[in-house]
Amino acid sequence: MRTPDGEAGLNYLCPGYLAFFTHVDGPMRLMAGLVKTGRFADEIRGILTSAPRNGPCPCGSGQKAKLCHQRPGR
Repeated sequence: MRTPDGEAGLNYLCPGYLAFFTHVDGPMRLMAGLVKTGRFADEIRGILTSAPRNGPCPCGSGQKAKLCHQRPGR
């Protein structure tokens, strides 16, 4: 595959990797902050699911919490 500039050698998985790592960047930074302060990384689940539904998601995505990492049906 080619890059948007026409350069050869682009891996066809690159757009998928970019989407994945862009999506997980905020939560991973939150988990790293928890670990650095002596807390457990699995506390992230409670932080993300307890955010006010119409407020911004704590991961920093800029989306409303109800559209970002909330469990289905919440």
